[in-house]
Amino acid sequence: MSIIKGIYQNVISIFYSNIYVYLGLFVCIYMIYFLSLRNGPVITFLFAFLPMILAFAGLISGKPYNLVILFFVLNYFIMPMGRYIESLKPGMIMLGLSLGILLYLAAFSVFKKLEWNRIRTPFLFLWLIWMTFCATQLFRSDVIFEAWSISIGTYALFAVCMGIFIPLLFYRFKDLQFLLILWSVFIIFATAKGYWQKSHGFDATELQWLWAYGYRTHFLRTGIRYFSIFTDAANYGTSNGFSLVVFSISAFFIKNKLLRIYFLVIAAMSLYGMLLSGTRSATVIPFIGIACFIFLSKSSKSMVIGTMLLVATFSFLNFTTIGDENRFIRRLRTSFDTSDASLVVRQENQQLLSNYMADHPFGVGMGLSAGRASRWVTDSTSPIIANDSWLVMVWTETGIVGLSLYLVMIAIMYAWGAYIILFKIKSKRLRGILTALYSGSIGLFASSYGNEVMGFPNGILSYMAMVYVFIGPTLDKELLEEDNVALESQKKLENARHPA
Repeated sequence: MSIIKGIYQNVISIFYSNIYVYLGLFVCIYMIYFLSLRNGPVITFLFAFLPMILAFAGLISGKPYNLVILFFVLNYFIMPMGRYIESLKPGMIMLGLSLGILLYLAAFSVFKKLEWNRIRTPFLFLWLIWMTFCATQLFRSDVIFEAWSISIGTYALFAVCMGIFIPLLFYRFKDLQFLLILWSVFIIFATAKGYWQKSHGFDATELQWLWAYGYRTHFLRTGIRYFSIFTDAANYGTSNGFSLVVFSISAFFIKNKLLRIYFLVIAAMSLYGMLLSGTRSATVIPFIGIACFIFLSKSSKSMVIGTMLLVATFSFLNFTTIGDENRFIRRLRTSFDTSDASLVVRQENQQLLSNYMADHPFGVGMGLSAGRASRWVTDSTSPIIANDSWLVMVWTETGIVGLSLYLVMIAIMYAWGAYIILFKIKSKRLRGILTALYSGSIGLFASSYGNEVMGFPNGILSYMAMVYVFIGPTLDKELLEEDNVALESQKKLENARHPA
């Protein structure tokens, strides 16, 4: 009886403290209902059994940690898989995987205690507010459930998942280092693929996509833009700009010398990939990253060096023609040209959208902008105008109401993160690495004004980075304790060598 009573109390405790899990369960049931109406039994059963398959795999290993690692790996490789397997649904797979892991964690915690109190961070609270707003979109009269279900992961659910997975399972400093190393392996693979495309050309599947869709933006008079394993060159370039900031700054705060050199090599690979992509909006990421580093470093030496590097790089690109014979450098310079043709087109598109959005304060519906609605309905009135931007997409699909809420939430998140780094972190080593993650994340967000780059894999990596900033005080305590133990051991060793 005592065992049954203990299990009962545990279940009740989980229900009241982790209501988000049951919100996820409600979404799962809702999706199964709609899938059964719209897509028939086969797709419905595949989706319904996915959490059970994940739970079985997790029970076999006994380590939900491994399922989250699988989530990170698929996040990076699901899009190239989708290019080569036409029937693959990357968004649905990642959505099912994330919900499956959440449900598995709830079941796992009944039998093995998990410290759920660790997930109570401002990061999760902010994204749950935004997730709630996105959930209300289901009650629109013009909602298209399939479009909503494809979009909800990128919009909010993946951020919520990161706010749960990281504090619950990857809350130690060695976990942070492991994820950085795992990320670096992905960068090596992507760089090798980008180099192969430049040296040996595109394969048949990539050429088919280019001739059908991508030639307008990838075959330019300035040269070919390469995209490696990513969906397009913009996604590839901004991802490399993000990793360039994270690994270049982190390298100076890693204790292990070999790992420091390795991170610098990864940063160099990221710079190479960014140049290969020819993505001008990626240029803003290093500039924003260096500026954030200067602000958060709390070191006069770092401020001087960072400011000099920032001014020198800006002057080189904006006020000189040095290196113009190199097409990659020449294309980067156009980032500062306010009369650039593509920038003018973006501004014209936004003006056309603003006229339409004046009468749509709540937008056209999630997943329905830029002509996507025609995928499900033939009589859609949604404007077929390219978003050319993640923020413009949020504005178009959720209206000025949704965009305002989103920007307020983002502003609070980054302001709170800066406060934590400046005033809550005592370890210089940790402050440097968290600054690198913060700087890369905010740089990526700034570049999202120029392109839709918050999908796979950038969005999840950015959310991961910010979660570590918010659990920074816990990591700080861990590192300070380790440093104190090491200092005590060193004192004892010195005393043993030189007794009084």
